[in-house]
Amino acid sequence: MPCNYCNSTKEPNPDGSCPDCGRTPGQANSGQQANVPPTVNEEKLYPIQNWRCTGLVLLSKLFNAILMAAVFAGCVWALFHYVNNEALNKWKDVFWITAGAIPALYFFLCFISFAYCRFIKRYELRAKDIRLIKGVFNMTTNSTLLEALWGMKLRQNFLQRLFGTGKITLFSDDVTSPVLHINDIGNIRNRFNDLIRYQAYALDCSNVKVEKESKSDTSVQIWRYCWRDLIDEFFWGVAITVVLVLAGHFIPWGNAYLRYSFVLIIPVLYWFWLIWTFIDKICCTTYILNNASLVKESGIFHKKVDVYVLCHIRDCEMSQNLWQRIVGNVGNITLYLKWENKDASEKEKGSISTTKKDVLHGLQDHTGKYEILKERWLHERHRRQASS
Repeated sequence: MPCNYCNSTKEPNPDGSCPDCGRTPGQANSGQQANVPPTVNEEKLYPIQNWRCTGLVLLSKLFNAILMAAVFAGCVWALFHYVNNEALNKWKDVFWITAGAIPALYFFLCFISFAYCRFIKRYELRAKDIRLIKGVFNMTTNSTLLEALWGMKLRQNFLQRLFGTGKITLFSDDVTSPVLHINDIGNIRNRFNDLIRYQAYALDCSNVKVEKESKSDTSVQIWRYCWRDLIDEFFWGVAITVVLVLAGHFIPWGNAYLRYSFVLIIPVLYWFWLIWTFIDKICCTTYILNNASLVKESGIFHKKVDVYVLCHIRDCEMSQNLWQRIVGNVGNITLYLKWENKDASEKEKGSISTTKKDVLHGLQDHTGKYEILKERWLHERHRRQASS
């Protein structure tokens, strides 16, 4: 039988105590916290990680500079090849020098930025905080508690995904640095996953006082987008195709090119969009719910990963539109989140957060998933409010 306090499934000690938390069933009212996490080897499971700017960032900038130079050279060649103007030909050398100088200057500035991030700035991830360390002679360390984070974002464009780089943005209740940007580090997806894991441990280790611990399910829930949510788009595509084909057949068009363009191009573009949406939603959209946060991942080329800390969710609700009710057992969950206020200036520290509305679309058995999410959300709110 699992332990009543830490849910450990290991065999109990000869004295009946749990091998992880060291408590026995008779210690329920001994004055200890009811939700103390199991003792772990913190240095082994959550070692200190040092993150620096990777050389792959400089390689990606070089690729951008080469692409920029090729585009500029092509434009200059096309200009002097198709435009025959004697006054313009006098500036031919200037155009060619500019086409090469701008990408070279861009790469030089990127190299300076890389050198600064590589040798002067680094990030240090610990079990309970993340630190930004800057400087060569005068070192400045800015520490942000992981338990104070209420939002995390990972953004990667297509080129950054190829090189394993990207941008992580952290939002916290820290007064000095409510927003922390982590740029140009290598293997960023694994770093982001480690950040989520470390934060979950920091939340478990925070000083919470709950008189009665509810026995909520703490297993990891992985939810995917249900294909039946796209049935309405499929039927709309069929209807649009049928209407345009009938219009092309019965309406007397004066121009045959206009007729085939109207009949073929619009349905083809719609079906291409539907195929793209199907791949994006079915193959690349995932919701992962653990005991402390909800991770939303989406995007084909431009990967987007958002982490919502459960105890900072302000409200949630579920909904179904007409098509979802027709196909049955598919719906949406709407979250009202504490999020970044982009309209607030950097000096307005108290206005750094606002309420953001986000929707988890296309969930099969959305009612059951809503109950699981709501149970964990209320449980985390109860734990965090009891500590204040």
